[in-house]
Amino acid sequence: MSVMLLAAGLAVAGINAAPPPCPGIMPAFTPAAAAGRPVSLDDLLALRDIGQPDPSVGGPSPLAVSPDGRRIAFVISRADPVANRVCQALVVLGLEPRAQPRIVDEGGEAIRAENVVRGSRTGSGLPATIVPAWSPDGRYLAYLKRVGGRTQAWRVSVDDGTAVRITDAPVDVEAVGWSEDGTRLVFATRPERTTFADAVRAEGRAGFLFDHRVIPPNGFAPQLPGDLERVVWSVPRNGGPSRVSDDGSGRGAGRI
Repeated sequence: MSVMLLAAGLAVAGINAAPPPCPGIMPAFTPAAAAGRPVSLDDLLALRDIGQPDPSVGGPSPLAVSPDGRRIAFVISRADPVANRVCQALVVLGLEPRAQPRIVDEGGEAIRAENVVRGSRTGSGLPATIVPAWSPDGRYLAYLKRVGGRTQAWRVSVDDGTAVRITDAPVDVEAVGWSEDGTRLVFATRPERTTFADAVRAEGRAGFLFDHRVIPPNGFAPQLPGDLERVVWSVPRNGGPSRVSDDGSGRGAGRI
């Protein structure tokens, strides 16, 4: 949902910190900003998104409610046409009247959604809805963040904003959650992505067979199969060695 964050409950909190990686990710509520004037192209480009910009796409709610029901967490996205990137911030907002939002982490690259089309897994071009996960005690948030072309699971302290990368998976992490006791993070990957990529490179040395694996609008190499196995792992919440969660489904460790 595209929003200008003009609701009273989303007034900007005073933040005394170094200039953020994405200036303007939170709106400045000043009399000048509120003055009436025609809407410009730059205004439209600078719309802030919470969740999908097109509500017809559907998908999960972008709002994560804290265990005590008193706060929500969500990711704000905003285009930066000058830098040719998408700015993002992870925000926590109390549900009491006149609560002010607070950025607990920001930065990272845009994460794109994938769809299965004609049996192949392909990028849709739309942003993925990143739903943060509250720890059972409400002190931390786990979420996906893409840095250096890799999507991994991160954890941030809601109190002091200390953010750390928890996973170092060889392929992109596509979901993250918590164990029931809050001592571990559970996350999902598709390890066969690496095997498939290696096979495609090997096949390309002699030329690709133009068969059902190819979707011309997406390229002339075989596309990623849509039925790659999804494996769920767990890792200590402070980081450390990962292990497959029970049978790999995540049923014994938590939900993602």
